Amino acid sequence: MTEPVHAAVCGLGWWGGKIVRNCAQHKGIGRLVGCDPDPARREQMAREFFIPVYENLEQALRKETLHAAFVITPPATHYELIRFALSNGLHVSVAKPPTVKVSELKRLIRLAARRKRVLMTDATFCYSPACGRLRQALMDGEAGEIRYVESCRFGDNLRVQGLGRLQNAMAATGTNVIRDLLFHDLAILNYLFRQDMRVKAVSVSRAVFENLCDTAHVLLDMSGVPVHLAMSWIKTERKRQLALHGTKAILVWDDLAPEKKLWKLDLRDQKEWAYPLEKVEPLYNMVDHFLNTMANGGEAATGPSVMLPAMETLKKVEELSGEK
Repeated sequence: MTEPVHAAVCGLGWWGGKIVRNCAQHKGIGRLVGCDPDPARREQMAREFFIPVYENLEQALRKETLHAAFVITPPATHYELIRFALSNGLHVSVAKPPTVKVSELKRLIRLAARRKRVLMTDATFCYSPACGRLRQALMDGEAGEIRYVESCRFGDNLRVQGLGRLQNAMAATGTNVIRDLLFHDLAILNYLFRQDMRVKAVSVSRAVFENLCDTAHVLLDMSGVPVHLAMSWIKTERKRQLALHGTKAILVWDDLAPEKKLWKLDLRDQKEWAYPLEKVEPLYNMVDHFLNTMANGGEAATGPSVMLPAMETLKKVEELSGEK
């Protein structure tokens, strides 16, 4: 597809607004429209970005010629909305998690294949310059054989925002810390390694709400490599760090670091070396990759080969966690 892409952003909340902004900045986007059942959100997006807005995608398709849809609505609505979009010939990028059930995602993957349409998740961290450079370092063998993987994904929501956000945004919708954060790490690991993962153990704590876990530790086996994933909303510090321990070097991705986001500790001479990285917003890279995949064909970097195993592992973790 060499002509400008006409796209709809379905869901104009906090994340949807970021998608709209990055689409508006991309030269490959021709006409951009927004869809949301909330009149206030529609009015805000129309005023801020001067785009046409509609109550839903069905209404937009009656008046617009569209090629793609970004689905940023609540997860429970994803399956029907994506099915509708694919059935109407649209390529689809969807926020995490792509569906509520693994069986739903499998049906959508088959539908996208039949319709010859791109279906991918907007797994933002996979489109970070740091993640792309980390993948290249692994492919080049810079770390040697990976023996251990550890990720820490901590938020200081309780210290900074009090109970408000956790009560209003999480507890009210039944979103625990596993559903909120784990898919990020699973998508990253599947993007980097494309290895089978087996859930070994899950430990959770419910320090704030009796029926909602706010901290979780997940132990995976990735083709013989132990993987430890830690996530929490209630830490007193913010941290997003992934460490890959190899026989030659340790590769560390510190996403919140202002400068030294990706660095290597060489185990042979104990020297540290920071990787130079392009300064570009990951979401812009995601939009760019989506458009390029539409134009050139093939599977997106965060398409079915990343989405499906990540969803399968997520559901196994949820099952073992005892969370409803």
